[in-house]
Amino acid sequence: MSIAPASPRAVRIAVDAMGGDFAPRAIVHGALLAALEDGIDVLLVGRRERIERELAHFGRQSATLEILHAEDMVGMDETATA
Repeated sequence: MSIAPASPRAVRIAVDAMGGDFAPRAIVHGALLAALEDGIDVLLVGRRERIERELAHFGRQSATLEILHAEDMVGMDETATA
């Protein structure tokens, strides 16, 4: 996986798919909508199997949407620096 966008004019955005209200469904849906826009590449970070399940729920894929599997998460009761 490259950190560079797919095309020179594209913008790559990394999104924490597991954080926020109604995650991962709401996050994945918004990321998918963004990835369908011209010039936006989206990298969803989180638990691959849950992200893929949500993508399947919406029945769509995007060539400019990638998943970076991350098993660990920082809980709401934890500090980001341990």
